[in-house]
Amino acid sequence: MIDIPYHDQEIYYAGRWEDSGSYISSAWQGSQIRFKVEGTLNLRINAEVTAGANFASANIDGGNSIIALFPEAGVSHVNFSIPDTGSHTVVLRLGSLPTSQWSGSTYTRLISLGVDDNGKILNWSAAGTVRVAFIGDSWMATQHDWPQFLDLTKYNPYPISFGGARASTLESQYPNNNGSGVKAEDPIFDAVVIGAGVNDYNAGVSHASFKASLAALIDKVRINTPEAPVILLQAPRNIGAGKNYDQYGPVLSELSAEKDNTHTVLITDSEWSSYTWSDDAHLSYQSRLDYADYVESRLAVILSPGSSAYSLYMRTKRGTISIPLKAQ
Repeated sequence: MIDIPYHDQEIYYAGRWEDSGSYISSAWQGSQIRFKVEGTLNLRINAEVTAGANFASANIDGGNSIIALFPEAGVSHVNFSIPDTGSHTVVLRLGSLPTSQWSGSTYTRLISLGVDDNGKILNWSAAGTVRVAFIGDSWMATQHDWPQFLDLTKYNPYPISFGGARASTLESQYPNNNGSGVKAEDPIFDAVVIGAGVNDYNAGVSHASFKASLAALIDKVRINTPEAPVILLQAPRNIGAGKNYDQYGPVLSELSAEKDNTHTVLITDSEWSSYTWSDDAHLSYQSRLDYADYVESRLAVILSPGSSAYSLYMRTKRGTISIPLKAQ
């Protein structure tokens, strides 16, 4: 098997990463590693981990997520099977259990990738010019990540996401690269998408507290990226399980009215009813594709001031958006 070091120039890192010189790691589970593989039936992830709670999540050719737990502490590895013909795209994420990742000692530290003797790593070369930050909870992290299904020839997602996060956690951790409080140096974004609410709902967070956390997060975002539109995503209404995660919708509308260049994407019950679920809080694979398409259509309008669609959107942005933009 050929060992390819983490710093190989063909490997693209999206999101916040720390390069130690001997490994690379991220405190944010949603951070992505993108590349292509060719001529191999096996992809090996070699990493330094603290326990079997550390994991790797891979999406191959845009398929459903595959999760593999590292079997032991120390230098360890997991393997993913690769189809046996042609080249294949891989989106890889690394992490540990949500409550431990911020301790500063449990990050999954990538050392290298391994491919079969005739295999190689290729550059994906699908990095769009529109850089969008995606700040959120497990809807944007690990196996539930949907921003990877955007059109990557147009958009370059920059995930700042973490499973189990409430709005208050995102606000307090947002400036930091890691659990030690080292400040992140983010690029300037063309847009910032914020999604939270599921974990707040489960914890019984009040509307006032949720609003205060999101307002403070928006203020922090604008220190780095003052001109970019901020898009607030409504948490889902899980029709099947009957959980009203979207109870914070009115808060989002209030913030879009109070914060300049802030937009809210609300989805109607009839629209939510067309989605299916992998559990009581996360979308199925097909619905993640549909949701990415839905959000992308809103992004396209919000990033196109002066268009007729944008003018129509602005006249309705304080309420539920039901403009059939998906076909555009």
